[in-house]
Parts: sequence; C-alpha cells; structure tokens
Amino acid sequence: MWYRFRVPLNSLGENPYTEAFGGIRDFRSIRFMRMMLKDFGRPVTMRFATIELVRNQWRRYQQDLSPTTNCNNLSFNIDAVNIEENISRLPFNYVLPAGIVRERSLGVFNALQNEQSLVLQGENLCDGEEVAVFKTINLDMRMYKKLQMFVHAEDKQQPNIIQPGDLSIFIRIGSDFKNNYYEYEIPMYMSDPNGLPANPNSNEYKDQVWRPENEFNFDLELLRILKE
Repeated sequence: MWYRFRVPLNSLGENPYTEAFGGIRDFRSIRFMRMMLKDFGRPVTMRFATIELVRNQWRRYQQDLSPTTNCNNLSFNIDAVNIEENISRLPFNYVLPAGIVRERSLGVFNALQNEQSLVLQGENLCDGEEVAVFKTINLDMRMYKKLQMFVHAEDKQQPNIIQPGDLSIFIRIGSDFKNNYYEYEIPMYMSDPNGLPANPNSNEYKDQVWRPENEFNFDLELLRILKE
C-alpha cells in the first residue's frame, strides 16, 4: 500500500505556503526539501524508496472564459492516471481504447511503455461555466490529416445524474486562447459503472469506459475549409 500526497504550488494565483524564511521569494532556487509529519495517534514507521518531482506540461487556464457566471465554490484540478498504477482502479479500471496498442520501449526486451492520460476533475461547476487547461506547443497542424482523442467521463458522486448534453467538452487550436482559434465541441456521455462486462480486455468493456460518443475524430482539412 502507498499513499499519494499532493502539495499545491499555485492556488488561483495565491501563495499556498503559510510562512517564508530567510528572504526566499519564489520556487526558482529551491535545493532542499524538508517534510514534517505530526498529530499521529500511535507510533508509525515510514519507508521512502524515492522522492521525485514530476513536472506537468499542462497548465490550468487562469483567465475567465465565462464572464456571465460566477462559481464561488468551483474546484478544478489537473491530475493523471496510467495503466501501471490504475489498472485496478474502481469503478473503472484503466484500459486502452479499442484498437489502441501499447508501444514497446526501444532497447528493452519485451517491455511496454506506461500508457497515461490527462485527468480533469471539476466540482461545483455552474451552469454555463467554462474551465480549461492549455499546453503551448510549436507545431504545424497542416502536416497532419486527422485529429483523434479518446475521452472518458464519469460522475464520481452520483452516477446516472448527469444526462447527455448537460456537460460538454471542447478543444481549441489556434495562435492564442481567446481571439484566434478553431473550436470543436461535443456533448459528454457519462460511463455507467453498472452492468460492465466481466472481461476488462473485451472491446465491449473498453467501449463502456471510452464511449465512442465522447471521441474526437475529425479531418483537420475541415478547419481550413471553414476558414475560406
């Protein structure tokens, strides 16, 4: 058994720490880390194999995308799941979408790479509210013919409450985030944890997790035609 602790480095532009010592001003020159644990009710033994800092290239979009709404209790987090650590996750374990095969590591005999997906966790999202993450890349999309992305959606608190069309997902491709971009939006269909097929490797099971209705799959040529 292992526990995962998440320490926020930035919380809506506010400083997540309570005190700063020695005149340090930001997180650019940190060389050492101290951890303190307290308030245990009984003796505890902890063993640390390794501690690593993992950088996420995706960032939460901090500007307001929906000025007509005001969600005071909105919670929106970025996380990740992968097949190595979440293959036994409940109620939906991590499986590859139908037709997708894990890549093999070069130079390592019979070793498969770890398949991973981005996770967006939202809570108390108001009607009409929009939240987003972004990643800045230098890529000429004209080199590619099609964009395909598999999306899984689940309600972790009340299954079968969110109906098709109540929630949607969009992707924006462009030179900036608010004025010059192409947008593609589809309604979301929640995966139902009840009645899942017994075989997690079957295409029927995979289509329940990665529902075909949630899949982005369109020709990029359509964007060029739309511009004309």
